[in-house]
Amino acid sequence: MSQSSYLEIAGAPWQEGKAPIVRFVTDDHKVIGVMFGHITRTYEDRLGQYLMITSSAGVVVIRGPGVSAYHEKLAQGIADLVEANGKEITSVLYYPPAYGDSEEELDTETMAEGA
Repeated sequence: MSQSSYLEIAGAPWQEGKAPIVRFVTDDHKVIGVMFGHITRTYEDRLGQYLMITSSAGVVVIRGPGVSAYHEKLAQGIADLVEANGKEITSVLYYPPAYGDSEEELDTETMAEGA
C-alpha cells in the first residue's frame, strides 16, 4: 500500500472544508493534534537526533535516531502520527505556547534540552 501526500488526498483543504491532522502522542500519553497547514516551522538537529515542530498550538520536540525519516515523511505530507517506540523515536515532548509572554523567538538549545 503506497502512502499518499495530504495534498493528493485532501486537495486544497480550504476549498474542501477539511484538513489533515498530524497527531503527536507525548511521553505522558497526551495526544496533541495540529492541522498540517498550521505547522509553521521545523528544526532538525541530526547530530543531537531531535526534531522541533512549531505551530500555533506550541512546540513538539521529537528525539531518537529515526527523526530524520519522520521529518522527511512530515515534509512530504505523509506523516500523521508519531509516538515514542523505544527504537526510532525515543521521546515526544510538548511545550504549550506561552500566552502573554514576549514575542521573542524560542531558544532552541533550551527547548532541545527539555528545560
